[in-house]
Amino acid sequence: MSSEIFLRRISDAEGSAAVEAALVFPLVVIIIAGVISLSLGVMEETKTDALRHRTEAREALDPRILSTENIMRGVWLIHE
Repeated sequence: MSSEIFLRRISDAEGSAAVEAALVFPLVVIIIAGVISLSLGVMEETKTDALRHRTEAREALDPRILSTENIMRGVWLIHE
């Protein structure tokens, strides 16, 4: 009789672990997918910023492009 109760407790513990895994596993997958999505978004934003900064630096260093904004930027950098 006691062996039947012991075996039932083992199967109850396995069932409890299966239910817990069934609840936790989807949450882990959603969290991992969210982190990947967020990192891809940050990477795309970083690429866009880098391209914009390269373009601005190229324009600022080109002597043919003398805009008021670039001149003011240069004056501001000189006075720092």
